[in-house]
This record gives sequence, structure tokens and C-alpha cells, in this order.
Amino acid sequence: MTDFNIYKEEIKKLEDKVNMMRDMHSYQFQRYEWISKTFSLIVIVLSAIVALLAIADPSVLFINGNYTNSFRNWISILAFIVFLLSLCDKIYGINEKAAKHEQAVKVMTDFITKCNDLRKLELESCGEEEIKLKIDSLYSQYSLINHMNPFPTISDQEFMKGKQRHLIKVDISKKLSKNPYENIEEYTNKRYIYKFIKWIKGLLF
Repeated sequence: MTDFNIYKEEIKKLEDKVNMMRDMHSYQFQRYEWISKTFSLIVIVLSAIVALLAIADPSVLFINGNYTNSFRNWISILAFIVFLLSLCDKIYGINEKAAKHEQAVKVMTDFITKCNDLRKLELESCGEEEIKLKIDSLYSQYSLINHMNPFPTISDQEFMKGKQRHLIKVDISKKLSKNPYENIEEYTNKRYIYKFIKWIKGLLF
């Protein structure tokens, strides 16, 4: 008789690995998307300021004839800064990195769905040989995800941060499953306090 629990545990381990990597790519996607939106907002605001200053009469801004040339020079400098900021995305590939991390999240979500469907819906209706073939197929897909797809690499530091966030999320999820009325602010506040302390240390030392 086939022991389905052994295969379920094997699939669950594989699913958990990919789930952790998906969370890491998700964090990176949110980070780069936030950076991209922030740069875009800064460029739009500064561009509007430059446009207004360029057509404004210096006398309206209480700038007399002696400082008019300096005023125009500052507008030119500000316009150049806006130009440099607009190139940041091209230089650092912020949107491109965000798109690659987003694609990684989508691919890994599809894989997790396949694992979940096999583990919960299909497994018990399959014979042992068919189960082994399906699990081998999952491992092949897992290898493809890790080695063949052009996903951006995650630095060791970001990997450790992402793993910590993931484990905290899993821990909170387990607590909520046991008790839906669990106060999760206690756990999230700890994380923000830790970040604040780290930021303060960075300023002092």
C-alpha cells in the first residue's frame, strides 16, 4: 500500500523552498517598484518647478536685476539635476530589475500552485509509479527555475533579510491559524523597533 504522507512531505518541502524564494523576490520587486515610483515622483515635481521658474518673471519672486542671471543659472542647474535623475533608471535598470523580480514571483507562484494541487488533489488518485514521475517532473521544474530562468540574483545580505521576513511571516501565520484573534502587532512592532535601532546605530557609528 502506498504511503501518501511520505510523498506529501517531500512535495511540501519543495513547495516551502520555492515559497521562501518567491517571498524574497516579492520583497525585492516591492523595493525596486517603490524606488522607481519615488524617482518618478521627484522628477515630475522638479520638472514642474523648473517649468514654472523658467516662465516666471524674476520680479514676481522679488529678484532684482542684479540677481537675475544667478536666478537663471540656478534654473539651469536644477534642470540638469532633473535630467540626471531621469537617467537613473536607465543607468541602474531599476524598472528592469523590478520586472524581473515580478516575473520570478509569477513563475514561482505557478510552481507552488502545481505542488499544492498535486499534494492536496491529485496524489491519492495516482499509483506509486505515476506519483514518482510527477515528483521527478516537479524537481526538473525546480531545477529549471533555479538555473535556467534569467532571474536577478539576490545578495547574501538581502537573502538573509528576506529569509528572516519569510520565517517571521510563517510564524505569524501559524499563530493566526491556531488563534485568529492573536495580536500580531506585537510581532510586527518588534521588527520595526529592530529596524529603528539598526538605523540609529548606523547614524552613530
